[in-house]
Amino acid sequence: RLELLVVSDGTHATYSGLVPAVLAGLVPSSDCLIDVAALTAARGWRFRLARVVEICAARKFVLLQALGRGPGADAGAESLERVEYDVLSVDVGSSTRVPHASFAVEHPRVFATRPITTLPARLDAAVRALRQLSRRSPGAQASALVIGAGAAGLELAFALHHRLNDAVNADSAVAVKLLTGAERGIESGRFCSMAVAAIRSELRAAGIEEVREAAAS
Repeated sequence: RLELLVVSDGTHATYSGLVPAVLAGLVPSSDCLIDVAALTAARGWRFRLARVVEICAARKFVLLQALGRGPGADAGAESLERVEYDVLSVDVGSSTRVPHASFAVEHPRVFATRPITTLPARLDAAVRALRQLSRRSPGAQASALVIGAGAAGLELAFALHHRLNDAVNADSAVAVKLLTGAERGIESGRFCSMAVAAIRSELRAAGIEEVREAAAS
């Protein structure tokens, strides 16, 4: 009989495919959340709200640090728990490395897309600050720079253009710029020539400026 245990440090996971629509303000952030605890319970699996602190591949066990009880969670009595396994699947997502722990506090206008779980909330805070600026200084011009012109960067640029310009007064505007590779620009994203032409056409129509890396430096 197969016994499946899902370990996560949160009861909900973010579906990244819907995040651009959330960032654009087209759907609420709750729409891209997957209730992992409820899903595992519905399938008859076990769920542990915990963080993996050690993996011993040679002896086939992991050590879990319990994070508390969540909806549907099967939390162990001990704060540190050893769980043995036959097959281990690791899917931890990614986080952006920052220079130091206080970087986000010292530079509130610079934020990374990872961890993606907190991205909608961080953008919401930026939008609130932008609205306040727009009310205090009607006609003020602001800009947003997206670094990276791959598929994700392009989605983010168009989403920000829609969301940020929708947040300001009619006499204000937010200029969105896309920082691309120094030599080939959008072509560096390995798009075919037809795709590049279509992308540049949409960028021009939206007023999103493509900035080559060499020019920006």
